[in-house]
Amino acid sequence: MFYNALIKKYEAEIEECLATLKIYMNKSVGIGEHSDLLTELDKYVTKLAAAEDSLATLQGHKDTLTGTVNETTPLPHEHGF
Repeated sequence: MFYNALIKKYEAEIEECLATLKIYMNKSVGIGEHSDLLTELDKYVTKLAAAEDSLATLQGHKDTLTGTVNETTPLPHEHGF
């Protein structure tokens, strides 16, 4: 349940960032209220990267986090970390 909620959270953040960046880069109407456009764009690119990284990390550990680990799936401590 929490796994799916986090997946949806990160997917929503990704969609929000992409939509916002698209508006800023393609629609001059949305730019007027922001005097420092590069700072604003950078904020959303950073937020996008964090959400994409979080989503990939979560998906990469799905078996461990959802309790579907089987004998052929190494546990984190078995990776030698």
